Amino acid sequence: PGQEAKRRKLLLRNSSSLEPSSPALSIWSDPDVVDWWTTDQLQQDSAVLAAIQEMQRYLLEWEASPKDPFWHRKSGKAVLSILICGREGPFQAYRGMNTEVSLPAGSFCAERAAIS
Repeated sequence: PGQEAKRRKLLLRNSSSLEPSSPALSIWSDPDVVDWWTTDQLQQDSAVLAAIQEMQRYLLEWEASPKDPFWHRKSGKAVLSILICGREGPFQAYRGMNTEVSLPAGSFCAERAAIS
């Protein structure tokens, strides 16, 4: 069973014909078997779906905006994050992006930026 699970994992990872999906690993999962899900399987009022939709909007807006290399001059990579707050919808979304400034405070991660 271990080899079959690894083969399945490799097949899923390398197949471009599969719909966009995401792995769902948990402490109860077999580490060699990844369960895949799509957004169609999520409840319309779920926080996970709200986070995915907000991240898609954020990414589109970020890609369309001008970039200033000053803020990511160490790695040259921007990291975006979304923080979802609320117990039930409508959820409040907060956006964050990493900054890599050469200051005594150092760099700030995207998650910290979303929280602040």
